[in-house]
Amino acid sequence: MKEDVFTLYGLDKCDHAIEKIVEDLECYKYHFDLKLILTEAITNVFKYGNNKNEDKPIYLSYKYKKNTKYIKMEIKSQDNNLEDVTIIDEITDDMLDDTSGRGLFLIKCMSDTFYFKEDVIVIEKCLN
Repeated sequence: MKEDVFTLYGLDKCDHAIEKIVEDLECYKYHFDLKLILTEAITNVFKYGNNKNEDKPIYLSYKYKKNTKYIKMEIKSQDNNLEDVTIIDEITDDMLDDTSGRGLFLIKCMSDTFYFKEDVIVIEKCLN
């Protein structure tokens, strides 16, 4: 099993952490998926969980079970403000020009499992 934890402040080091995960797991085939999923999750935790406060940490952890090919990622905010976040069920035509509101929907579509656990976003994806 491979695992690691990253502590991020703001969004500046988000790309570096994602690239490190892709390299560590040698899962280049899933680079786009992981980048989209994690960028959206980290952005939501920063925006809603930490109220855009760059002094509050965001914890990104992952566990990868090579025998099952599943990666479990957890993105945790400093505060517990994620319980009011809603995930839409579909994207309608009138939402196409909106600058927000689709990220969690995309995570849900691209993941095998996706849920909130208090101040943590939990995401599982098969890298098979």
